[in-house]
Amino acid sequence: AGARVAVISTLGRESKWSGNAAIGKSTNQSHREFIYRMAFPFARHLVGWEVQKALAVVDWFEKIDPLLPVAVMGEGDGGGVALFAAALDARIRVAGLNDYLGLRADLPSQPIDRNLMGVLRDFDERSVRALVAAPRKTYWQPDYVAAVARELGLRLGRPGVGAIDAAQAEARQL
Repeated sequence: AGARVAVISTLGRESKWSGNAAIGKSTNQSHREFIYRMAFPFARHLVGWEVQKALAVVDWFEKIDPLLPVAVMGEGDGGGVALFAAALDARIRVAGLNDYLGLRADLPSQPIDRNLMGVLRDFDERSVRALVAAPRKTYWQPDYVAAVARELGLRLGRPGVGAIDAAQAEARQL
């Protein structure tokens, strides 16, 4: 028994490394916006790259033990990455996320890297929720960690499950 759980951590919103010390130029753009602006002319998106990282972790999990179920979890932007990864890969049995769809509200005031090039126009909230088709599960509530653990047959407090709580707390700080 057991499971493999990936807690998605996304590129941060600080701006410490958004510059080039060699030429003495820096910007106050967040890391996410800096990468977003470089990728946009090439029809690439930061979220796509982050989803690819999550899918690489799923590939790695499968090589380690293909029989263990896989879950992905995330908060905010990480929740969106978890959702899209689960929508793309049927090996992901369950996704847990919090505060992702709330980011879609009041889009003009959101950071530019949340511009997903037509997703809001083409997918309403119900359509986004339907991306992860049955029999796979998606949990959208603040206590999604417990729901994911139950879905995977894990009991919180067992050895190894505490790492899920620790990873969730760390993801919230990023």
